[in-house]
Amino acid sequence: MRFLIISQYFEPEIGAAQVRLGAFARGLVKEGHEVEVVTGMPNHPNGRIAAGYRKKLTCFEEIDGIRIRRVWLYASTGSGLRRIFNYLSFMFASPFGLARSKRPDFIFVESPPLSVMVPARLFAFMWRRPIIMNVADLWPDAAENLGLIREGKALRALQRLESKCYRSSKFICSATDGIREILETKKGVPPGKILDLPNGADIRLFRPRETDRSILIRYDLEENDIFLYAGTVGFAHRLETAVDAMVRIQDQFPKAHLLVVGGGSEWENVSAYARKINASNVTFAGPVTLEEVSELLNVALATVSTIRDSEVMKGVRPSKIFPSMASGVPVLYSGAGEGAEIISASGAGLVSPPEEPKALAENMKALLLNANKVEQMGSAGRRLMEERFSWPSIVNGWLSQLNDFPCK
Repeated sequence: MRFLIISQYFEPEIGAAQVRLGAFARGLVKEGHEVEVVTGMPNHPNGRIAAGYRKKLTCFEEIDGIRIRRVWLYASTGSGLRRIFNYLSFMFASPFGLARSKRPDFIFVESPPLSVMVPARLFAFMWRRPIIMNVADLWPDAAENLGLIREGKALRALQRLESKCYRSSKFICSATDGIREILETKKGVPPGKILDLPNGADIRLFRPRETDRSILIRYDLEENDIFLYAGTVGFAHRLETAVDAMVRIQDQFPKAHLLVVGGGSEWENVSAYARKINASNVTFAGPVTLEEVSELLNVALATVSTIRDSEVMKGVRPSKIFPSMASGVPVLYSGAGEGAEIISASGAGLVSPPEEPKALAENMKALLLNANKVEQMGSAGRRLMEERFSWPSIVNGWLSQLNDFPCK
């Protein structure tokens, strides 16, 4: 089969959607399918178009058998009007890439943002081809629940667009059980229309290795016990919880250090907060490659994953927990819901309530004082990844669901 993926974000950007879609696309290629991607010029997480892609309206490249057509977009990490211009620019520019694409069997659309569905629906009509909409996060529900958008005309317009997107899609992919439940009970999506497509990790790239602490020299942390946060720093993540927890343990454990790599809309705010409260045991290091994330995981005592105390966040499984488990590194999870349940049930780490730095600090102390617990939790996480969340098994399971429908 021939799949056309439309996503505003894609590799080589570092982020949850980018890594997930890259692994998904490679999995489809490995199973013998053709994959073409229409996406924007790389600009995430710093909001600047990457070197080699600047001053171009469109470009084409092929990576690991994936044909990628990129279009210009207004690059920004900001909120408000800047974020709106960012979304609209890709919506209007993506048809220049789509017009050069081969007619697919399926159009696979990554959401959010919902605006990507506008050109997708146009070309689905022109090509007479079905849409598969991947719902990684529920928008505008999440934005409303987190207080990012208020009741009014804008919200109602987004809700109408959301409803049209669901109705015009042949299939809808759900990343979590919580998203599936809301789609069925609140959005009116028939259960038979929903395909499960959970997050996972490349268990060959992310795997336990011999520890090489030389990568920490660049951060001047080669003698420290590292807690690693690798990923997007956004409003929904409430990373201040981890910063507060580090302040609580710095006197008792002077070698403990939180290393933050990545970027995002709240990067400057959280790093400024860390300076304000004198969190000298927290370093904000900026974006790194996936290979560097893999190296950093193998020198980390544990990883940290934080989310806000919000009802909508209970249906989230943060993508950053999967590379950690695949690498045999315990996860310190500050949050509730499906992510917490995965960590607790598997024994792959310790869970604390969302936005409670004192409880997170106690879990940090527990691992700093018990090397055996660290090893046991790491082994449990790796075992879970091999059994359930490797990308080959996820892709094969998804294709099996798709093939169960004789009339596609």
